[in-house]
Amino acid sequence: PINIVVLCFLFGMDSKTASVNSLYIILISKVTHILATIFSNNVPEFDYLTLSLMIVGAIFGGMIGNKINKRINNIVVDRLFIW
Repeated sequence: PINIVVLCFLFGMDSKTASVNSLYIILISKVTHILATIFSNNVPEFDYLTLSLMIVGAIFGGMIGNKINKRINNIVVDRLFIW
């Protein structure tokens, strides 16, 4: 939510546009962190099943979120953030 507030106030974006751009900012940050972890050879042990489920959940969540985002307007998004 702090990313969205900053994007709205500093760049004059509406909440829908700021939400999408916030997700891009988070994606870039996470990809950079993963690459830094891989290149520093500091990858912790993890469960491949959990990783697979997280990837599938992220893909389906993105698809569902995209459909919801197309159907709602900025007023509804503003109300969701206030709530």
